[in-house]
This record gives sequence, structure tokens and C-alpha cells, in this order.
Amino acid sequence: HTRSVRLAEETTASGLGCAVLDNLHCGAIYTPAYFIGVGLLQGDSLVSATTNLHREWWTTYVGCTGFWLPFMWFNFRFVPEARRVQAMASANLAWSVVIDYLAHRGDPM
Repeated sequence: HTRSVRLAEETTASGLGCAVLDNLHCGAIYTPAYFIGVGLLQGDSLVSATTNLHREWWTTYVGCTGFWLPFMWFNFRFVPEARRVQAMASANLAWSVVIDYLAHRGDPM
């Protein structure tokens, strides 16, 4: 007799699975969209924004993994469903500061 595990169950495996899926999404979609979107909004050319993305992607992805993987695992595993959005919003505020620093650390003052 095997027991099926629903993704929404609060288990260590489901918490880690959700965190890994979210992290892959961030590396493939969120981070490139951030670098290109912010670059274009600041008046950079698409080539300049893409160059910055290529230069900073790995460092940003490693930072993203180090920040979000543990947080998301904790959020999906231990935070009650009714509080997950609030926890995510708080963490996202902190991550916004980190990713902004990473995106602009090479800019001259």
C-alpha cells in the first residue's frame, strides 16, 4: 500500500519541492525580467540591460538560491497557509534590496 502525497501537504519533501520549483522559476524568468525591465526603465538600451544580465546573472542566481531556497522551504513547511503571503511579502522586500544592490554594484556613483 503506497500513500500518495499531495503537494500542499506540510511535509519536509513538499516544502523543499515547492522551494526548488520556485527557485528554478526565479533563475529562468524573474531574474532576467528584473534586469532587463529595470535597465529599460532606467533608460539603458536593451543591449546594455542584457549585457548587465549576462555579467550579473550567476552571482544573482547564487544569491537568490542562498536567500530564497531556505526561506521558501521554511515558508511552505512551517508557516501556516493563512500567513504565507505575509511572510513572502516581508522576504520579498528584503530580496528587493539585495537584487537592486547586485544589479547596480558596478554603476559609478
